[in-house]
Amino acid sequence: MKDNAPFRNIIIPDEILELLPSQGSVELQRDVPHKVHDFHTHPVDEVLFVIQGALVFTIDDEPRTVGPGDRVFLPAGTNHKSEALDQGAIYVIAAQ
Repeated sequence: MKDNAPFRNIIIPDEILELLPSQGSVELQRDVPHKVHDFHTHPVDEVLFVIQGALVFTIDDEPRTVGPGDRVFLPAGTNHKSEALDQGAIYVIAAQ
């Protein structure tokens, strides 16, 4: 982390706020280049919003490249994997 100030005001874009569940959790994920999250499922719906970089998401054996501004919806139980591309990736994960 570059900024060690104890307090700082950070503006969250409305597009991200709209993704938040009415109740649930939100995580900011940073993946190094070529980080792989192997096939797995989640017991709850998840929405991912890519902020920076790019990933290849594979859902039901269909790969798709996603980048800044892209949204990925993963219904509960969806088998999926991801791999960050050369520049890595930063994305928000919202789960209900």
